[in-house]
Amino acid sequence: MSPADQTLAHAYDHIDLPPIRPVTTRINLHKGTCRGCNRRVAASPPTDMQPGSPFGSGIVSIAAYLHGCHMVSYDRLTEVFAGLLGLKLSEGAIANMLARAAIPFAAEADRIADIVRSSPVVASDETSARVCGKTWWQWLFASTSAVYHTIVPTRGRKVPVEFLGDSKPKVWISDRLAAQCKHAEAHQYCLAHLIRDAQFAIDAGDIVFAPGFKAFLKRACAIGRKRPQITDATIAKHARDLRRELDRLLDLEPTNTEGSHLRASMAVDARDKLLLFLTRRDVEPTNNRAERGLRPSVIFRKVTNCFRSVWGAKVYADLRSIVATGSLAGRSPLASLRDVLDPVSRTAHA
Repeated sequence: MSPADQTLAHAYDHIDLPPIRPVTTRINLHKGTCRGCNRRVAASPPTDMQPGSPFGSGIVSIAAYLHGCHMVSYDRLTEVFAGLLGLKLSEGAIANMLARAAIPFAAEADRIADIVRSSPVVASDETSARVCGKTWWQWLFASTSAVYHTIVPTRGRKVPVEFLGDSKPKVWISDRLAAQCKHAEAHQYCLAHLIRDAQFAIDAGDIVFAPGFKAFLKRACAIGRKRPQITDATIAKHARDLRRELDRLLDLEPTNTEGSHLRASMAVDARDKLLLFLTRRDVEPTNNRAERGLRPSVIFRKVTNCFRSVWGAKVYADLRSIVATGSLAGRSPLASLRDVLDPVSRTAHA
């Protein structure tokens, strides 16, 4: 039959992967004596295949990605590389890979930290980590374009102070932990944390202040979610209404100690920290972005029991900074790590 006599009966795709095998490139560097000047000269190695470790950036980035993002242990990584990628590695070789990756990871993390500390709005949060059998703290500092992680022995105020240096953001977003306060010109408390505090007071028996305060907070969050669809004038009207409602609530007398403590803390130090997001569209009413950024690390802690070395904690924090910042730009974790480890690939993307 000719093509004109035929009609399409069925079309479908078949997708498969060929067996994956590592590619080994032998580099021969020759040397000789120049006949003109009698100097001995040697060839330079390729920039992307330097002498030393035989493992290239593609292998190192996969090891870092699987270990740091998917909590695959060194022992299981050897099985993955052997069974899936056809490459036999020891646990020591994998540890050495990550140790060598510490240098480019740290350089990229320093660049990310500079972006965050120079941003007008910074959000922060922290969670516990285990390092060498002791409790340390993983801090996160986030802006709209970058996320920086660091793992340090303290939960104290010195961590954000040292991170900021001489910088001072316009707005800081966090919960009410004292160590996270007073680092910017203005502060936005996380309303989601306060909703939980209000629910605690309600569960403890307060029937006067806490129920109304929780409803006030939920209404404020709802307005915050609608900001992209409403005008500045409408936002200003909501802000006036909410401030009047807050004044009314703070005049109430709670019925128990928990409600009284919550009301007192709001009246003394939080009046100007609850509705700041209604004056700036680049400020969120909750600290959800920072909390989401720490969830992978919480899972990592529970699966791996964290770190047996300080350098391992540093590498992981830098890896999380690279992956989270790349995600904001729409890049996959593996691509972000590969860009940092492969200077040729990074130059091509730039």
